[in-house]
Amino acid sequence: LSELRSADNGTRPDEHILQFTVRTPNIQNAELICHVRVPRGYRPKGGPPHRVLVIVPSLNEGTFAYCAEGSPWAAFADSENMFLLLPQFVCVDEDAEDPARGFHSPQIWSGQALLDALAELRSRYNNIQTDKLLLHGYGGGAQFVHRFALWKPELVSAISAHSASTWTPADFALGLNPVSVLRGIPCLVTCGAEDDLRINIMERLGPSLRWVTFARETGVPVLWKIWSGEVHNR
Repeated sequence: LSELRSADNGTRPDEHILQFTVRTPNIQNAELICHVRVPRGYRPKGGPPHRVLVIVPSLNEGTFAYCAEGSPWAAFADSENMFLLLPQFVCVDEDAEDPARGFHSPQIWSGQALLDALAELRSRYNNIQTDKLLLHGYGGGAQFVHRFALWKPELVSAISAHSASTWTPADFALGLNPVSVLRGIPCLVTCGAEDDLRINIMERLGPSLRWVTFARETGVPVLWKIWSGEVHNR
């Protein structure tokens, strides 16, 4: 990994924000940018270990803003003394859903990239816990986080997935466990009430509700929330 220590928008770096890159075999993400927010109450020694909240934004969305001052995610992480970790996956190829090109299927390459980023965190900071991850994803990021939990359920403590267009419903996906492995992992799935084909070229409300229904039938504790009046917003 190579450290950059600079914001992706050209602003002066914050001492609580770290940026580094992770090498991956994916040509579009050969040097995957990762942003980290270190909690203001970070304790190198003593007290319970700091948890890690992994946020995976939508396709080609920047990650620095999530860590910056004024971000509700940064404020939440600071209040809970948690690290924020955001891999900035990109996909300029037209076929973003192709697992070899896109990042949505962690068992291909993107999951290992996240594991490498977590290993880098452990090498830099003491008193950090990376085996009970809190995962949140939006859009393409929601596709990634729920599949990461199916890939490595032993590393995941809870999932929040907002506004995904495709879901993995059963155990036919090569390299992933069946949805039933999530029975001990709390899941929150949300979507805008108008995030469907009435306005968009891609539907997310229907697929999200169908996955929630399927997951609940398999015994997964899914909390389902529809945001009134919202389209595809994070």
